[in-house]
Amino acid sequence: MSDAFQIPAAEGPTVDFKQTWSDTAKESFNAFLNTSGGQVFFGVNDNGNVVGVDDADLVERSIGSVFRFAMHPQASTLCRVTRSEINGKIVVAAHVIEGPNPPYFVTVTKNRTKSRRCYLRHGSSNFEVNDEELKALYRKADPTPHELKPSLEQNLSFATLEKFFSAAGIEFSENKYRVLGLTTPSGFYTNLAFWVSDQSTVQTRVGFFLRYRQSFQCWWDPNI
Repeated sequence: MSDAFQIPAAEGPTVDFKQTWSDTAKESFNAFLNTSGGQVFFGVNDNGNVVGVDDADLVERSIGSVFRFAMHPQASTLCRVTRSEINGKIVVAAHVIEGPNPPYFVTVTKNRTKSRRCYLRHGSSNFEVNDEELKALYRKADPTPHELKPSLEQNLSFATLEKFFSAAGIEFSENKYRVLGLTTPSGFYTNLAFWVSDQSTVQTRVGFFLRYRQSFQCWWDPNI
């Protein structure tokens, strides 16, 4: 495939230069999938000078192989490969789209050992994610709040909750479960349902905050 493109002036959050093919390109591919997408230009040195690649076909095959076999989940549809001749030299570009199902992991070899790792792009560098960043990637893939996700416990009853509703003069019946967030669109009980069910093992404490002359006071009700 031949496609004219411009080489950016410098590396950055969405641009990476590789003088030749190397396994470190896997980290950039993975970081772009997990962050905001980007482009990796092969045949361009760190200063942004075009040096060309010796075997463009090999580079293209290597890129395709990474996205099909080394990326988890597979991401072959999230990368488009183009090549362009610039001043008589061939540059291959991998155009990576931000993935819709993060986190994406990539199989890399470190100290002769293969492992799956996950990267993010910060500035012009790739960094392996920490625990909080990994959690954020999972939330990014599924923005559904934890309380509205299906509960692992589905054998629930709500006798106590029904008494509270009844005392307040509010209807509480199965046809209200969805409105109250107690069931998913598929009809499964949510984590919120488990939280307020008779089977709940969650301890709940409620704080009452009162504002008085620009100060706040707090009381805990130990009976709740």
